[in-house]
Amino acid sequence: ILLDNIRSAYNVGSILRTADAAGVSHIHFAGTTPTPDHPKVIKTALGSEFYTPWTQHWNAKNLVEEYRETGYQIVSLEISISSESIFEIEPGSLDYPILFVLGNEVSGVDPEILKLSDKLIEIPMFGEKSSLNVSTAFGIAVFFVRHLTNVKDKSQ
Repeated sequence: ILLDNIRSAYNVGSILRTADAAGVSHIHFAGTTPTPDHPKVIKTALGSEFYTPWTQHWNAKNLVEEYRETGYQIVSLEISISSESIFEIEPGSLDYPILFVLGNEVSGVDPEILKLSDKLIEIPMFGEKSSLNVSTAFGIAVFFVRHLTNVKDKSQ
C-alpha cells in the first residue's frame, strides 16, 4: 500500500495493524506521512510495525509511475464521480499485483495519482457524513479487495 500525506500518526498506526492482519507485503510512506518509528504510530500499531516491511518516499507520483511500469494495477481509495463502489466491482476485475493508494484525510488522493490509477474505488456512504476515517475505510476496502481477488498471495 501507499500512504500519501496521511496527517494522523494514529491513523497510520491503525493502518499498520490492519495491513498486517490483511497480509499486506509492503507499505510505502510518502510525503509527510509519519513513519513506523514515530511515537504516536508505535502507540497505535501495537507492535505490528515490526511485521510489514516499509520504505519512505518523498514523491508518491514517481513511485506510482514506477509501479505502473512494472505491471502493478494502481487502485486508489477515493470518493469521486468516477469511483466505483467496492460492492459493484466485478470479480476478476482486480488482480495482483496491486498498489493500493490512500491519500490525505482532508484532501484525498493527489489528483496526479488519480490520473495514473487503473481503478478508483469507494465505500458508499448512507449517512449524513460523506466519508469515513481513512484507517476505517482502509480496513473495509482491503479485506473486500482480498475477498474479490480470492488470492492468498500478499499484495502491496
